[in-house]
Amino acid sequence: MPHRLLIILSRAVPILSGAIIVLSILYAALPIFRPSPIVYDGILTGIVDADPTVTESQINFRLRDIKGIDGKIFITVSNRPQNLLQRGDRVTVSGKISDGFGPYVGYMFRPAILGISKPDPPDPFLVIRDWFANLVKKFIPTPQSDLALGYLLGSNETLPAHLVEILSTVGLTHIVVASGYNLSVLTNSARKAFGRISRATALIMGIVLICCFISITGLSPSMFRAGLVSILSLLTWYVGRSFHPIRILLLAAAITLIIDPLSILDIGWQLSFASFAGILIVASLATKYFYDDEKPKLIPGVLIETLSATILTLPLTIYYFGHISLLSVFANICILPTIPITMLLTFLTGVLAWLPPLASIIGSIADLLLRYHIAVAEFFASLQWSIITIEPQNLFVALIILVIAILLVIYLRLVTHHRLHQPLLLVDVTPILR
Repeated sequence: MPHRLLIILSRAVPILSGAIIVLSILYAALPIFRPSPIVYDGILTGIVDADPTVTESQINFRLRDIKGIDGKIFITVSNRPQNLLQRGDRVTVSGKISDGFGPYVGYMFRPAILGISKPDPPDPFLVIRDWFANLVKKFIPTPQSDLALGYLLGSNETLPAHLVEILSTVGLTHIVVASGYNLSVLTNSARKAFGRISRATALIMGIVLICCFISITGLSPSMFRAGLVSILSLLTWYVGRSFHPIRILLLAAAITLIIDPLSILDIGWQLSFASFAGILIVASLATKYFYDDEKPKLIPGVLIETLSATILTLPLTIYYFGHISLLSVFANICILPTIPITMLLTFLTGVLAWLPPLASIIGSIADLLLRYHIAVAEFFASLQWSIITIEPQNLFVALIILVIAILLVIYLRLVTHHRLHQPLLLVDVTPILR
């Protein structure tokens, strides 16, 4: 492709992406574009869209592909053995649909489940995930094994409710949600392992690993964004070029909104892109401010990235949940550096399950680390004085925090003179491996 055309395309990305985002906001905000309110009281059948969220008292899941209804419905049922569901199950429910919220066209509270049918043939990725999870649980006890599988596979639906609440209170929920961190491990591993053969091999294997992992975890908003960014990064690495952070952020957001404009109303989508922007933009500026062109060490790097992500997600966290922990950054610093080794030990525990003595030793080491993680989370959650609580959906407070965050970004940009606005495609001096 001619160099001039590449430049034109790179300059068009923010304009086109921005236009798509604005149109999605209008589509989601103006009633004329939204689906008509559903008035329904009867029986309907649909497919469970993603892994259900299980608590001690209830199960929450999304239903799609419902005959006669354009959109997804959010459903809450009681936590009973007969109500246990998996992604891809076809479910028949009977009850009344209330007005929806966010990206959902309707909401059903504890309808009666009339029938559950498993897909035929079953989802092979779910079979593999459950098989591997059972192997891990043979050598790592609960709830440590549930936490470990949350790290490794993003499988957090079996986490005990009290542990979920603790992680949420101290700002650690992101560690048990499959996200870009998991995919960065896969893509970096693919580049190192297969890059010695050729870039093409590393590219293909990287994309295959990304697709397989997403198939196992499910296509949540955060995973879709992370997968899209990872594939785009691999493609640009393959041709010896790299994306500018703001443009890749806009491009990823635009592509997800083209597929589903109502994603912009999804809390997970908003938090995912806010944290992504914090790491790409705020962390970059803060690193330049404190370290200039040097690379920070592990702990300072974790601190900068955690603070940066927290700064841009704070307006959303305050608005939706009404609480924030002043010590969440320190909780992250205590836990995040040890997560990679915990993930590796968990993976080896499952892989070496056919050698029980070795798997037991590795699982015991992983268990000690996981107990440490839980103890850290419980300690910071017990410090009630560090948790600020306000009334949820307080738009005024959220806007004040957002303005402060924007002013901080502007200040860092002016002081550091760090050029975030660069060509989308940058020539990489690294030769392409043949």
